[in-house]
Amino acid sequence: MTVTAQGGRIVVTVNGHQSAEIGSDPGRREGRFALQVHGSEDCDLWFKDLEIREE
Repeated sequence: MTVTAQGGRIVVTVNGHQSAEIGSDPGRREGRFALQVHGSEDCDLWFKDLEIREE
């Protein structure tokens, strides 16, 4: 999964296929971000090869 955020444009790609795109998200432009699971269920969650780039 790749999430690209440039200004208000956010694109999510899964296994090389675009799965979501938001053209003008009014969300925050700076500050903290979180990686999380929704659903209030207990589960193991692993992240591998996490990369954060600023361009």
